[in-house]
Amino acid sequence: MDIHYLPVTERDIRFLFDVFCSSRIDGLKHTQWSMREKINFLISQFQLQHRHYTYHYKDAFFLKIKFQKKDIGRLYLHRGSNEIRLMDIALLPDAQNKRVGTSILETLKKEASGKNVPLTLHVDSCSRAVQFYKRLGFETLSTHGPTSFMRWMPESRGRHNL
Repeated sequence: MDIHYLPVTERDIRFLFDVFCSSRIDGLKHTQWSMREKINFLISQFQLQHRHYTYHYKDAFFLKIKFQKKDIGRLYLHRGSNEIRLMDIALLPDAQNKRVGTSILETLKKEASGKNVPLTLHVDSCSRAVQFYKRLGFETLSTHGPTSFMRWMPESRGRHNL
C-alpha cells in the first residue's frame, strides 16, 4: 500500500483537529447540545488531549498519515522498551474501509514481533474499533469507565504472559 508518514508540525494542527472531530462527532449525536456547543466541546477535548500527549509522551512519534499522496489521518505512537503503545490512530471517513488501518496495524504488529514486545492501546469501549482490533488479534485486558485497554502479543511471548 502507498502509505507514508510525516512528522506533525504546527501547520498540521487544523488538519489534526479535523481528523479528531471526524472520529468523535458521532459520539455527540445523542446530546441535546447545539452544533456550536459540540464544536466548542471538541475544541476543548482536542486541546486537552494534545497537551496531555505532548507532555506525557515527549519521545513519542506524532505522525500525519498519507495515502495515495493525500493526508488521511493521524498516528500517535510511543515505542517503549517494554511495549509499543498505539496512543491514537484516526482516519478521515473517506479513507476508512480501504484496508489502510489494517495495513498500519499489521506493520506495527510486525515491529512488535521483531522486538518481542506487546502492542497496546486504549479505545472507547463503545466504539466499533473494538471489533476491528479484536479481528486483528487484540484482547481486552481491562475496562475502566468508557475506556478499554487492549493488547496484542507476539506469538513468541505467548498470549497471556506479559
